Amino acid sequence: MKLRRKLFASKDPYDCTKEQLFLDACRENFDHLISHCDDYKKICEGLGIRSSEDIAKPEDLPVIPTMLSSRNTHDADEAA
Repeated sequence: MKLRRKLFASKDPYDCTKEQLFLDACRENFDHLISHCDDYKKICEGLGIRSSEDIAKPEDLPVIPTMLSSRNTHDADEAA
């Protein structure tokens, strides 16, 4: 999650000049999620998204259903 930290360490994380950094951070987060959450991985595979290389823009990322995260307890920092 190094890219996420780099993105949000900047003064303005929503600065449009950081679009590639934002996309790379999204991809990094995606890789972490599919490695640690089987249900999310199944959702993504069902949509034809098997790796972060399939993500061309942030809108390509599947939304995580609220029910999924409320039924599964996980600690992202522990898994990293």
